[in-house]
Amino acid sequence: YVQPDGRFEVYSEYHDLVLWRVESKEEVHFTSKCLSEYDCPYLHMHSDGVVVLNYITNTWNEEQIRRVYGFKYSFQKPPKVPETNRHVAVCKGDRLQGETTLQPGEFLCSRKNDYAFGMTLDGDLIWIHSNEAGDGLPSAKTTLFASSKKKRRHSHHDQQTHIFMIEENGSMKVADENEKELWKADCKVKVQFSPECQEGSSCPYLRLRNDGVIVLNHESDSGDWQERKITDIYNF
Repeated sequence: YVQPDGRFEVYSEYHDLVLWRVESKEEVHFTSKCLSEYDCPYLHMHSDGVVVLNYITNTWNEEQIRRVYGFKYSFQKPPKVPETNRHVAVCKGDRLQGETTLQPGEFLCSRKNDYAFGMTLDGDLIWIHSNEAGDGLPSAKTTLFASSKKKRRHSHHDQQTHIFMIEENGSMKVADENEKELWKADCKVKVQFSPECQEGSSCPYLRLRNDGVIVLNHESDSGDWQERKITDIYNF
């Protein structure tokens, strides 16, 4: 509460105990309807984040609370938020096998959830990877496919029904609910399908590494194991 004499007070849940109090350094008087419907004193936050106390003594006063109460604080930039927090609805693990789909809101995620690759609820195919600033935050986003039909989402029922998949020959594609192809990226190397190239996994499959790099794992015609960065084998 801000009391009529300008004191700041914090009370317990049942208002029976004052937990914290700070006195005003200025002489503050209660004034009814000092400004339109407001009684004084009152707090006001400016658009620049500065909080002031408005009150009347003999004249109108507006003082920053750090001066009135002796608070010591400094303005700081808000913390950076990783891009993964803005887009990812569901993490489906760190790999995607051939002919398996990613639905809207579903992503491949690195094991620490720092990086992601998948479909937004708006139907875009995005890749969240390391930025170029070198500050350790995965805040860079690359849009591989942008849906031409954006619509305001009020619920999951309004989301786009685009799906992403990797085909047996290594091609990536985005299709709509009628399986109409909307976007495709052909693989520049020959990829051999294998029903079980690793335990529980068919090839080819995509894997999102912990460093944000995405690789395609597959077998060559000769049966050799291959792991290639997608930036080397697709025309992104």
